[in-house]
Amino acid sequence: PERRLPLSHTVSAAELRRRIPGYQDPDVTGAACWYDAQVQNAERLVLAFVMSAVRAGADALNYVEAESIEGHQGRVRTVRATDRLSGTPFELQCEAVIDCRGPWASEGLSEAFKKQPVWTSWAKAINLVIRREIAPQALGFKPAAASGALNRFLFTVPWRGRNILGTWYYPGNPHGDGHGLTEAELTACLAQVNSRFPAANLVPEDVSLVHWGWLPAQATGSKDAEPPLLPKARILARDRHGGLAGSF
Repeated sequence: PERRLPLSHTVSAAELRRRIPGYQDPDVTGAACWYDAQVQNAERLVLAFVMSAVRAGADALNYVEAESIEGHQGRVRTVRATDRLSGTPFELQCEAVIDCRGPWASEGLSEAFKKQPVWTSWAKAINLVIRREIAPQALGFKPAAASGALNRFLFTVPWRGRNILGTWYYPGNPHGDGHGLTEAELTACLAQVNSRFPAANLVPEDVSLVHWGWLPAQATGSKDAEPPLLPKARILARDRHGGLAGSF
């Protein structure tokens, strides 16, 4: 029973303010409650998947760099790699290769492996971890329009005595200079949160960690507008674009 999520329900505006006293929105009339699980350490979850795969018979290699992908008769056949701890080169025979490096997929590998459409539109996703807890429960809220935010929800989630805030999306180029969070972007993010949690009065010094990364997005033609994310994941088979069969 302790592993079952309770049923969703609604609460009044008064109950919402009782549960999250720092939240202020004069137009709110109530809230919908639902329950979810939270991962305390996402990195450990990834490691758990790897360890489960090993128990099921997979071979996991750490500190190994793929140097090149080579094919035979138009299909991927060999991965040339190097053990970065010992410096020992070796080969892996394979029937398929999946490159999971996001915007940097195929960089540094063979020319044949690079023959694929290059995704040109990306969104820089931002979450902030602040040093104090401004909301004892998770909450999805719309910032005040005066804060300059778009008409969509942001979320604040308790995490190990702190709060995680987000997610914001900014246009950018993974191959350019737009890495990390700029001072102007940070100021805008905090202003949006403060518009609904004025007593918190968050300042840059309250931020202890910034989670950020690149997500494929739809082209907008604007350098300033928030880029809409792709509605679903896509698998790129490189043989459809002149590359080796069996490479993704």
